[in-house]
Amino acid sequence: MRANDLAILVGISKYYSPTFKELSSPLNDVELMKDWLLRKDGGNMDPNRVFLITTTADRIADKSWRQWRPSLAEFKDAFDQRVTDQDGKFIRQPGRLYLYFSGHGFAEWATLKDRGSMDAALVSANSVEDTPDNICGSFFAQVAHMHSLFEEIVLIMDCCRNASVKSSYARPAYPIPVFPKANSAKGIAIFAAPHGSSTPERAFGERGGKVYGILTNALISCLETATPDDSRGLSSLTLMKQLDQRWHEFSDDPTTSGFRFSPMDSEMIFFNASSKLLTQRICLSHPLTAATTVIVSDGKFNTLFTIWLQNDVAVLRDRAGNVAPLPISSENEFSVLLEPGLFRVILAGDRSGEQLFQSSEGAHVKL
Repeated sequence: MRANDLAILVGISKYYSPTFKELSSPLNDVELMKDWLLRKDGGNMDPNRVFLITTTADRIADKSWRQWRPSLAEFKDAFDQRVTDQDGKFIRQPGRLYLYFSGHGFAEWATLKDRGSMDAALVSANSVEDTPDNICGSFFAQVAHMHSLFEEIVLIMDCCRNASVKSSYARPAYPIPVFPKANSAKGIAIFAAPHGSSTPERAFGERGGKVYGILTNALISCLETATPDDSRGLSSLTLMKQLDQRWHEFSDDPTTSGFRFSPMDSEMIFFNASSKLLTQRICLSHPLTAATTVIVSDGKFNTLFTIWLQNDVAVLRDRAGNVAPLPISSENEFSVLLEPGLFRVILAGDRSGEQLFQSSEGAHVKL
């Protein structure tokens, strides 16, 4: 269990102002995200570290707009309680921070010209025309990142990012770190729409016909089915590629890649993936030579790994083109990670051979 991780999930479906129509997806989105966070093959989090701030009947019953929740004040209080000590000073904690938001959203008009801008705010339930209120999720993620409040920060905003002339981001006062560039936190931000654009909600048959935000459903689907990079899990880079490749499966407009994915730094972070890899052991009948090449492919002859000697050191190139040293035992045995399924290993060069096999954890394939 990832006992140090923390998640704050916000879902706002009803608003005091008639300007904002009632939404069907936010509460479903929050539950779907929570379920993944608590799964052992998902976020693997402690249930006591997952906090929900959502629309409930008792929180919108008051006739005064001031009492409608969720609000910025409520979110800020929940955030501050979990990242500061009794004296109000920030606490640096191990683990990962998830900040998740679903509901009506917007982007500042002033930043519209910057199409690459990675910011957005969620409209609060108590927001009205002359007294707008919002929760700028990207701002809180930036605060956590600048102060390295956690080792990793994941921001997910399943909301529109239409440019608003009347509203600006609410940015509560927090101290600016003396050396913000010296922080050691890693992080990613995922938005449901490009800057200045909207995103719809829709029903998904594969989830019982319930209505979800497109990003939330796509994100969880990719986390459930994508193949992990290696023993560390599914990288943020691979997750981004999966979302890009499969976006047409979830979007109402299959021609548009609506989501936006931004790393907060140059390092990747890794997620648990439901699709598990098996450690397949392959044993060569003779030592690998400079004139020998080993190829591991799937059942459709797509090359997954190529292995050869480079300056007397065995190296492996994966399907993404990454090359790394490959340990080979004195018994001429090495291991690769494969999905469950049918594969083949081919020996080419000064020696030849081929073996078709079903992947199996720890099993030997002899060539």
